[in-house]
Amino acid sequence: MPGISKELATRIAHFARFPQTGVSLRQMVEFGQKPSQGTLLRAAQFLHDELPIRLAHRVVELDSLPDNLNQMPSVLRVKRMYIDSFNELINFPRVSDRIKDAVKEATVLGNIERRHLPQSHVNPAVSDLPRATSSHWIPPIQHRYHFEVKPTELPVEVSEYNRSFVKALERIKRRHDPVVTTLAHGVVEYKQLMKTDHINSSVQHFLDRFYLSRIGIRMLIGQQIELNQQQKHSDYVGVICTNTNVAEVVQEAIDNARYICGDYYMLMNTPQIELHCPKHLAFMYVPSHLHHMIFELLKNSLRAVVELY
Repeated sequence: MPGISKELATRIAHFARFPQTGVSLRQMVEFGQKPSQGTLLRAAQFLHDELPIRLAHRVVELDSLPDNLNQMPSVLRVKRMYIDSFNELINFPRVSDRIKDAVKEATVLGNIERRHLPQSHVNPAVSDLPRATSSHWIPPIQHRYHFEVKPTELPVEVSEYNRSFVKALERIKRRHDPVVTTLAHGVVEYKQLMKTDHINSSVQHFLDRFYLSRIGIRMLIGQQIELNQQQKHSDYVGVICTNTNVAEVVQEAIDNARYICGDYYMLMNTPQIELHCPKHLAFMYVPSHLHHMIFELLKNSLRAVVELY
């Protein structure tokens, strides 16, 4: 990997050998309903272990893209963002033994007290490669997102550590805000280099995996930040709404897509969109994710209708 030290490149390759640990929305909701500072610390420990693995996977994949796509200036900028975030996380201070022991004592382990949460499963999209012996720190197999810690009095360092870790997550989240547009520009650069208007299936598969992974990373980060803010919203656990009204979210996406279409094409009468959906249909989801998916589909559909008809 050009542009970084040999030691850092070795650590990235090392972390990329570990499989990612999946976390479901249900686990996040069960865990985050009334999190204590100790529970939040356990989640911070999980993210401290898990995020470097996920970031390392993306760095290795960006570095091995075919046909000089990995050399496009915008792709190199995206890779740099992931390297910087990986480096920040692996150098972030680990929890001291004193705090670790205090939280461990308060952790609920008994079958009677333990919440019955769905099991974590390894992400099937990532192959479980053999683990090599190394002097580097190795993330424990047992690390889990959903440890419950009793709301007992813990050292003040616990809440201080949580705050400092959240600040680090907020920096990483801001750093990665332009990833989508920057990578899209990298694909444009690639098309210009190859003198084509299309991308092959291998590049498309990479983009699908990359954007899906980005959603997962930002979901974990966003949930941890939101839970630490301790702000109570009706039907919300962090960024997850336990009662997402489908009709309301889709209607908002329709209104936004029609407005953008009318403004861009300077139309007096934007194509109509009919919504056929039960008004009270609801399920547990992240409303902003649902809105974004529907909005993008409708925006592209409206563009096709206006330009073709």
